[in-house]
Amino acid sequence: MGVMKILFFLLIGLGAIGLAVGVVGMMLPASRTAKAGREISAPRDQVWRLITDVAHQPTWRKDLAKVELIDATPGHERWVEHPHRGPSIAFSTESRIEPVEWVIRFSGPAEGRWSGRLESLTPQRTRLQVEETSTVSNPWARVLARLAFDPQAFMESYLDQLARTAEQGGS
Repeated sequence: MGVMKILFFLLIGLGAIGLAVGVVGMMLPASRTAKAGREISAPRDQVWRLITDVAHQPTWRKDLAKVELIDATPGHERWVEHPHRGPSIAFSTESRIEPVEWVIRFSGPAEGRWSGRLESLTPQRTRLQVEETSTVSNPWARVLARLAFDPQAFMESYLDQLARTAEQGGS
């Protein structure tokens, strides 16, 4: 068999794989939602400072290489997170009720919304409820996102790191 025939069949095969991935992606839901909650042995104000002081999050979040702060005005925060692996993600505050609720929007490979609600259980104990909904509109990217990213596992890891930092007195 000649080289041209091999290349032809190779291209046909790659095209068929690409088409199959696209069809699978179109069948997957574009949006995913993850929810989690955690009781943290720290005052609500301390937990609030940790989650809203985005510039210092790389000190306690192992996934972040750096944060580029664009606007630090409370209620109008805008920043870009640069993870150690993967693409950067832009964030902005949608609403903020200090120290009770913070809702942010994000965009990058996915677009979505994250909300955190804090409840003071005792002066030294806080419950944080978080919810994130992300949407990947491109069907091929949707397949990759399903294979490479688990939003529930990411949220649990975030809460583990937050609780550990808060309970060790970080602020």
